[in-house]
Amino acid sequence: MSLKICKEGAVEFYAEPAGTSIGPASSDSSVFYNPAMRHSRDVSVCLCGALGFGSGKRLLDGMAASGVRGLRLAMEACPKAEVTINDRDAEAFEAIKRGIERTVASNAIASNEDLRHLLHHGRYDYVDVDPFGSPVPFVDAAIRSCKRNGILAVTATDTAALSGTFPKTCERRYMARSLLNECAHELGARVLAGYVVRQGAVHDIAVQPLLCYAREHYFRCYFRVRAGAGRADALLAQMGYANFGLEGERWTSKHPEEARWAGPLWAGELFDADLLDSMIEFENSSEMEISKDLHAWRAESGGPAYHRDVAELSRRFKTSQPRMERLLAALKESGHFAERTSFTPTGIRTDATTEELRALFP
Repeated sequence: MSLKICKEGAVEFYAEPAGTSIGPASSDSSVFYNPAMRHSRDVSVCLCGALGFGSGKRLLDGMAASGVRGLRLAMEACPKAEVTINDRDAEAFEAIKRGIERTVASNAIASNEDLRHLLHHGRYDYVDVDPFGSPVPFVDAAIRSCKRNGILAVTATDTAALSGTFPKTCERRYMARSLLNECAHELGARVLAGYVVRQGAVHDIAVQPLLCYAREHYFRCYFRVRAGAGRADALLAQMGYANFGLEGERWTSKHPEEARWAGPLWAGELFDADLLDSMIEFENSSEMEISKDLHAWRAESGGPAYHRDVAELSRRFKTSQPRMERLLAALKESGHFAERTSFTPTGIRTDATTEELRALFP
């Protein structure tokens, strides 16, 4: 197989480019490189760099394909840590080895194992699970492979299931009901996060969501992993069901209370403010281009669950849409939390009621 030399960030590696700058990739090659996922890798590098994994720490890029994520972690984020870059495919393994040699990543180790086998026999400070489709087959082993205070990163590309297009599939995979409405992507992120929280609790492990977002064709969640049944119980207390009333109200309950509901899901914070502050500081000293998203997530942190969609509200109120910035300013002036949401361009996160919002529309 003839591979091309590709470059991303501070590393060069061998791969077959697949896809474009947006959307999922389509390739028959196991050593594919999707430029659209650079944003995801930038966030990984920024997060690990902000957390400062140093000497003695072990990181795992578990389903690496070309190995670009692991190489960037080794070179840009954690040059003193040990980074294992794994793929069970033999051709990918050879490409990873060549990439390590070309980039001169002396702290990187190529691995050719089934991920579940590797997780059952190793312990890591950072575990990255980035599969095609659902991460469910790997979550349990990944949680138990994380060291105390370790970080688990999980990607899901089965967006149709998590976002409500195929709710039965979501129920089978995640043991939760998804819902196709104006909050579909936020609900999908919360269903994914909630599944991981519950899987950790089975083992008396607290898996705390730190950063959960949706982008184009995938969901991405980062978690802090800590031992303790008490901590796990505290996280389970933040699980619930999202209810959507006929008048547009939405709330969390311990059991479904409306005809339109989703869950069980994570109803707590999706964006850890302290982590994002550290990531913003790290990103300012790098060449990444994720500043806009980091600041958006930081602004959104601390807001209530389940955003409102201004376009949907306009249809409900049978009126034109107000200017977004004017609406946000009016909400803030009246003492409400009000910020844009990263889950949709027309969404806002606010604690205002439907009637309070109606008064601000033309």
